[in-house]
Amino acid sequence: MLTMLFLFSTHAWAAKAEGPLAPAVVVWLEPSLPSNEAQGKAHRLTGGTATDLAWADLALSPGDWSEDDRLKMLAVDSAYETGRKRWDDFDVEQGIAQQIQVAAESLAVLRDDADRSALLRALIMGGTASYKAFPEQKFASGDEAAPYRTMVAARAVPRAILDAVALDPEKVWTRDEVGDGLGYTVISQLVEDLKGLPKARLAVGDHPPGTTLVVDGRPVDPSVTELELWPGRHYVHALVGNRLAGRVEMVLEPGQNASYPLAVSSADLAEARTKLLAGDTALTGPVANAIEAVSTVRGQKARVYLAAVDEKGRTELVPYSGGAELMRPSPVSFLLTGDLGIGVVRSQGFAQRDENYVNAPAPTGNLGVEFGVYNFAVLAGGSLYLTPTQRMEFANAEGTDNNETPAYFRPYGGVGAYIPRPTAGVPLLLVGATYGALLPGSRGFGGTLAFGVPMGGGEGTWLRFVVDLYSGRQAAGYPGEGSNTYAFNFRIGFGQKL
Repeated sequence: MLTMLFLFSTHAWAAKAEGPLAPAVVVWLEPSLPSNEAQGKAHRLTGGTATDLAWADLALSPGDWSEDDRLKMLAVDSAYETGRKRWDDFDVEQGIAQQIQVAAESLAVLRDDADRSALLRALIMGGTASYKAFPEQKFASGDEAAPYRTMVAARAVPRAILDAVALDPEKVWTRDEVGDGLGYTVISQLVEDLKGLPKARLAVGDHPPGTTLVVDGRPVDPSVTELELWPGRHYVHALVGNRLAGRVEMVLEPGQNASYPLAVSSADLAEARTKLLAGDTALTGPVANAIEAVSTVRGQKARVYLAAVDEKGRTELVPYSGGAELMRPSPVSFLLTGDLGIGVVRSQGFAQRDENYVNAPAPTGNLGVEFGVYNFAVLAGGSLYLTPTQRMEFANAEGTDNNETPAYFRPYGGVGAYIPRPTAGVPLLLVGATYGALLPGSRGFGGTLAFGVPMGGGEGTWLRFVVDLYSGRQAAGYPGEGSNTYAFNFRIGFGQKL
């Protein structure tokens, strides 16, 4: 039996070594994810598990807040603090302006008011420093000052101060906040100049449901379809749940009309959905490009499926790329199981007894088969128990003498229930009841609880953890006649769907 278990274990590991199925991705050509029921139907056809994506995932390029973003924000704070400490030193203005400019231009996203405030104070300091670093005429036309200036209403102004005002145009700056009389004068004049210029317009109406647009650290009301923004640099991203996506930096000019760019528009999505429901999976253009961009999961090329829900609520799922194929689960399953463990046999049938129960440690092995129809299972198999410290008596064939054995065989059969039914790649729980014998000497009932952790992707192999119980009455003519023999064990092994 132990040889058979070893061979089975070797087969299970070999199946895993052949390589698991690639991860599955279901691209729903819908504005948002459908019901859990629809997703569950699709998952069963992919082999058990899948990553579900909808319009937001196609339309918005991924890019959550990262460690790199945190370090860039720290660099802005550091540049500001360094500039504040050096402000009264001699001939340091251009160095301060350059350090702040480099740090500020590396930023790609503003999450909230705190991020915006940190950037604002750095920009005001950097802009003021750049203006003080050069004589007025040289700042307006000199090549050395070119990186630090821009033109507003035919006037040369510090680029950093323009960006600061654009981020928070409603803010009323005070002389104390600016920290420099010249800087305060520059900001005041710039605000007056900008009031006379047309605002830029940013169209934000066509974005996936469930997403929140954030402009310069401020969430945009979902009912807003267009924003008026002051000229300068702006930061736009979307929140999909709590995840950042779709980052965009925009440098807007007075009167400019711009739109928040989506890789897939609502019209693109609707066209692809119509094609799919008509049986056409030859997608092209933005949708095909976006699907290609999301076809990798944890560095591995995925099996990609297209899905939609038709007008009658039926789920349509078709393979798209990456070797995807429909895996229609059969109602019938057949599993071969094998496991090893340790337990205890408690009995009055041991030879070394004194009419009392004796507990004997018992290494245990089991081989079994499970025939399932949907969630119902028929169980059969046999277990071998060894009690090195105790031996059980039984009569020889002629009935003239007693023999002793430390090994006991337990054949059994029974029924059980799967939660859920055996599906490759999905955890499996079996609850079973059995009837059998613990030979020699007793017959009775047992119970089994087995939990399986999927191995090898979609190959139908589980690492199993089993708790097994047995209680049988000692038969007439055996030691301990009329008493119960009990067995409890915990085993670890494999289950393989054939």
